[in-house]
Amino acid sequence: MIHTVLAPLMAAGLAFIGVVTLAIPAKAAWHFGLPIADDQKHGLAFVRATGGRDIIMGAVLLLLLLRDSQPDTVGFAFWITALCGALDLVLVAQSGRRGRPVYTHAAGTLMLLATGWIAKSGI
Repeated sequence: MIHTVLAPLMAAGLAFIGVVTLAIPAKAAWHFGLPIADDQKHGLAFVRATGGRDIIMGAVLLLLLLRDSQPDTVGFAFWITALCGALDLVLVAQSGRRGRPVYTHAAGTLMLLATGWIAKSGI
């Protein structure tokens, strides 16, 4: 059963991304395609908020997995998380960024969608 390994890894990875984003928001913003100067408090607050959001989403996914929730519930939770990734992708693309940041967000969103499908299918 692939989903018993893949789903917890994806959830933990999402939470880890959130922790790193909170720890070094300026560097994380640059890597994710939202370059923000260190003196822009409001911009860094937005980046920190996305880090907190990622931690919460990863924790919720892990809790669903630990509680042996229904496969449909887990699958839909991953799809909702993928929706956030898709919105981040649109935000990065709208900022005029190209290349690595766009590909990173697109790949992460597709991986979350695939994990949701695998978890829902019980593969």
